[in-house]
Parts: sequence; C-alpha cells; structure tokens
Amino acid sequence: MSRVFVKPFAKAFPFKEKLWQLRSAAIITAAALLVVAISNFIAGGNFSALALLAGLFGLLLVVIYWRAGFYGVLLLTFVEGFARNYFNSPMLLLVKDVALLIIYLRVFGERWLKHQPLFYKAPFNKVLAIWLIVALVQIFNPNSRSIEVGLVGLRSGFLYLPVVYLGPELINSPQARHFFSWFLLVVTLPIAIYGIIQFYQGPEAYYALGPGFRQATFITVGEFTTMEIFRPNSTFSWPSQYAAFLSFVFLFALGQAFQPGSKLRWLAWAELPLLVYAILIEGQRTDFILLPLAVLGIFLAIGRFKRSLPMLLPLLLGVILVLNTTAGSIFLDRFSTLSQNKDEVIFTRLAAGWGNTLNGLTLSPIGVGTGMATLGAQYVNESIPYFFEGYYGKIAAELGWIGLAVYLLLLFVIGKFMLQSFRKLPTVSEKWQVLPLIAFLFLAYYKNFTSNYLDLAVVNLLFWFSIGYVFKESN
Repeated sequence: MSRVFVKPFAKAFPFKEKLWQLRSAAIITAAALLVVAISNFIAGGNFSALALLAGLFGLLLVVIYWRAGFYGVLLLTFVEGFARNYFNSPMLLLVKDVALLIIYLRVFGERWLKHQPLFYKAPFNKVLAIWLIVALVQIFNPNSRSIEVGLVGLRSGFLYLPVVYLGPELINSPQARHFFSWFLLVVTLPIAIYGIIQFYQGPEAYYALGPGFRQATFITVGEFTTMEIFRPNSTFSWPSQYAAFLSFVFLFALGQAFQPGSKLRWLAWAELPLLVYAILIEGQRTDFILLPLAVLGIFLAIGRFKRSLPMLLPLLLGVILVLNTTAGSIFLDRFSTLSQNKDEVIFTRLAAGWGNTLNGLTLSPIGVGTGMATLGAQYVNESIPYFFEGYYGKIAAELGWIGLAVYLLLLFVIGKFMLQSFRKLPTVSEKWQVLPLIAFLFLAYYKNFTSNYLDLAVVNLLFWFSIGYVFKESN
C-alpha cells in the first residue's frame, strides 16, 4: 500500500519545510472542496455518500497520478455523451471537468511549490492573457443576463485552455509519446466500430435505448433519394462531436502509418480503412472536402506525395466500393449533394458563416457579455439568449469588436508558431508526428467560421492539447 500511495505522494509533494507542507495541504484541501462543491451541484443538492467517497478517492488518485488522470479525462471526453444520453442528465458532462480542475491544481500547484514558472514561454502567451482578461471583464457587461451565464461562458471557452501547458509534461519522453499514440489508436477502435454498428441498426434501435437517446437521434432527408439518413453518434451525444473525433484520429493515424520506425504503423494501417469507412457513413459533408485537402497538404508539405498517393488511392477506392455496396443510395446521396453542389450547398454554407459573423459584429460594438451566446447558457437561463451558428460570430457577439480582434490575432500568432515549429523539425519522423495535429488546428480555424466547432468539448480539449504537443516536439 505504501508503495502505491505514500511514496508517489511523498515524491510529488516532499514535505521538506513547514511552508511547503502548508502549501501542499492547501492544494489538497482546495481540490477536496472542489469535488464536494461540484458533486453537490451535479446531484442537485442530494448527496450520495458512496458517490462522494468515490469522488474523494478519485481525487487522491488524480493528485498522485495526474498523468493517468489526464488519460482518464480523455477517455471520459470520448464516452461521456453516451452516459449523458443514458441517464438523460447533462450534469454528467461536468465529471471530467472536475477531474481536469484537480489536475490543474496538482500540476500548477507543484510548479508553484517548487518556485518554477507556471507556464512555459511561448509566443502566444501575451495575446492569450489579453483574450482571457477581455472575457473576464465581459462577465460584468451591462447587457449580460447574470454572473452564472458568464461563468458558463468561461467554462466553455477557457476550461480546456490550460491543457496547452500540460502537453509538454504529458509527453516528456519517447516512451510517453509512444503510450499516448498507442492509447489513442486503441481507444478509437471500439468507438468507430460501435458507430458503424449504430448506422446499420438504424435510428429505431438507437432511440429505443431511452429518452436521452431519442432526443439525440439525428435524421435528415436525402436531397436526391428522399430517404431518411441516420447519422450515428457512437459514444458521443451528437453526430457533430463524433465527426470531430473521427477527423482528429484519422489525421493522427495517418501520421502514425507513414512515420518511419514507428512501432504502431501496423495498427495505424489496420485502422485507417475503418476510420475512412466510419467518416463516410457518419455523413459530415464538410469533412468530405476538408479532410482530402488536409491529406493533400500534409503530403505536399513533407514531400512524399508521389510515393504515398499509390498507397492511399487503392485504400480509398476499396472503402468507397464496399460502402457503395453496403450503404448504397444513402451514402451516394450525401456525397452527391457536394459533388454536384446541389442548391449551391457549398457557397450557402460560406455565406451563412459570413452572415453569422456580421450579425455578431452588428449586435453590439461592446458585446453582450461572456456566455450570452454559449450553448450551455440554457442550463442556467431559460434559453440561449443569442444563438450564432458560427464561432467567430459568437465571439463577436459576446466580446465585442475588441474581443474578436484579439481572438483573431491569437489564432494568427498560434498559426504562425505552428508553421515555424514544423520548419524547425529536423527529421521526417518528427514531421509525421506533428503535421497531422497542425492540419487539425487549421481545420478548426475554418470550421469555426461555419459552426460552433470549439464549443464542442472534444474539439476544445484536443485543440489546446495539440498546440502543447507541437510545442514539445519542436523544442
């Protein structure tokens, strides 16, 4: 028992002096109070003694083994949507947030105890700090409904932001990087397979699972066949979240498959056809355009286009052939709306994104307050005060013209930093490791224009983690 708990705890928080001991006790106490307070909120004031004990035990484990705790957070992010639908309670989505806040206390608290810098030096730090200050000030905007709405906005926009400073510590060795890659590829397999099973079982089987699943069932009507098209959620609560997850893991698996010397190449190559199949039947039409462009950009940037194309084309054509045989007109309908640009669907989406941004800018020059256009505001307010189907429009509405300008500057600085980091990498192996993550970031840049992409927890978490990952690899 002492080897499992006492020694790691002593190593993490060596009590060499009274002040050190007091600081460490303060961190643990703050984390425990956080668990109690948020558990009470999730339970609506009705405590379960067993659940509270489990939470405090989980607190102890996360404090001692924070890296394992972070992998637990990732796993919860990937499967919490199913639990949310099963219990029909959005409050369950806060469980991973509690664990993440405890990890922040543990990591940044240890740095404070050791008199180390809380954040590594990065070119985007100052702009990031200004953006956070703007959001904090906007909580008290006279147009805001309440402080609670502002706090929901902060949670949605900034809770996962400190993950950018955890990435370098999480993958601080080749072994740690290998474990992260292995974890992501292995966890992806059952999630993708379950999504495919859902698709072929159909919406009836899905919404028969319970009331929460009925509310989360997404069915659209085909443009050419007038058939009902069911988009599966897999372990997520909505198709857009599942599609975002598939985009990330597809690009990551592609990097592993072509990375020279990677021990996971065989697993990545086995997984790629499955992921392509899952992406096509999931039916996120934007990905039918953006992912091929991302793959093309990756190969051109690394200089392996001519050698890699003969390997990828048979894979893609084989998957499409199998899909056309098994899914038939359902698949062809979603694909044909893009290939034929029916009703100018491509330009309509672009026009809608531009319109949402303009509407956000014209709502109020000073903004209407943090959280006022955030989806989660409906849980502390009767409804979402303002809805914008575009993240840039949402930022403009909430934080005003200054807030949008600072956010766009932040994206520019991050993008410039990503490209500079890529150029610094000396080997092809390292480039294959980070370029898929950079491609995902730039996909997020575009999707923010036409959707609330970064409002999705899975996107927000992977977005900031990818930046920290690239920083570590390039330094």
